[in-house]
Amino acid sequence: MNIQGLVKSSLIDDPGYASTVLFCGGCNFRCAYCHNPELVKAKAEAQARFSVDSILEFISRRRRFIDSVCLTGGEPTLQVDLVDFLRQLRSFNLRLKLDTNGSRPAVLEQLLAERLVDYIALDIKGPPDLYPQITGTAENENCGRATDLVQSILASARLVLETDHEYRTTVCREQLGLADLRRMQEAFPRPQRWYLQQFRDTGDILNPAAGLHAYSDEEMKQLGEALCVSVR
Repeated sequence: MNIQGLVKSSLIDDPGYASTVLFCGGCNFRCAYCHNPELVKAKAEAQARFSVDSILEFISRRRRFIDSVCLTGGEPTLQVDLVDFLRQLRSFNLRLKLDTNGSRPAVLEQLLAERLVDYIALDIKGPPDLYPQITGTAENENCGRATDLVQSILASARLVLETDHEYRTTVCREQLGLADLRRMQEAFPRPQRWYLQQFRDTGDILNPAAGLHAYSDEEMKQLGEALCVSVR
């Protein structure tokens, strides 16, 4: 496991639960608004900052004070030993949450078959036709053809229906309008929860040159109301 970051205790990454958050290095997407550029640029097989043994020892000591462990990134499903790692975490009898871009449905299928995750947060980036543009995968050889990528995302969206889950979509003014968001709702299976996330330029996003801008709080509220979804 290429674990590049750790938050000892969080009350926001798995709402309603005190969680430890683990950040995996490496991602096959290049979303301009990504606020974890150092994780995206890291190779999935790069040297980890934290060893698996040290993480397991830490979780063992903290298990009385936390309810869950969240794996995020980067893209956790790129990790070749993810399944084995989650098997080890499962032994602590903690809730396990996975954040994923949905590009590797075969991994999700295995995790669900073995009951290794309790909650999946699936990033839905946009309507199918805009996926290559938003994810920066048009020139990304790791993602293959755009049609194959979209089929993978659709497969993942169907799979997460088997467990507790949410979709989440980061909304930038230049990328997604109301009509685009409506097309997303038509293209993907209806989830338990769908959250719109307001884009925030932290000053350290993956591609500042993209010139992305946020909707106002009031505009985000209006989008949420029009789509009958929640806004974060």
